[in-house]
Amino acid sequence: MKTSELGSIAIVDDDDSARDALKFLLTVLGRRPKCFASAREFLEEATDAFSRLILDQNMPGMTGLELAEHLRSKQNDIPIMLISGGLTQDVIDKAAQLRVNLVLQKPADLRVLESFIGG
Repeated sequence: MKTSELGSIAIVDDDDSARDALKFLLTVLGRRPKCFASAREFLEEATDAFSRLILDQNMPGMTGLELAEHLRSKQNDIPIMLISGGLTQDVIDKAAQLRVNLVLQKPADLRVLESFIGG
């Protein structure tokens, strides 16, 4: 993937309040994230317009790992943070296989977000 000059961050989460909270935290860090309510909605955009991707694992239609797998199959090496309210070892192992950069239990910590986006 070509890194966007704008350094845009995409948030993909079906939970409105979780999406809003992440958007707020990233805004505090000086970024302007774009939010998507589903993986399909994200895929309708130009996925190479983003430099970072924050995915919820448990979404209807396509999970965060399924979206990561789709992107990796297209040779898209965007840095991915996977977040979930209920992480399992299977999810963590699959994320590692897909070269997901960071796997976190919800809620995301401001310092961890700052480190992921490049401070």
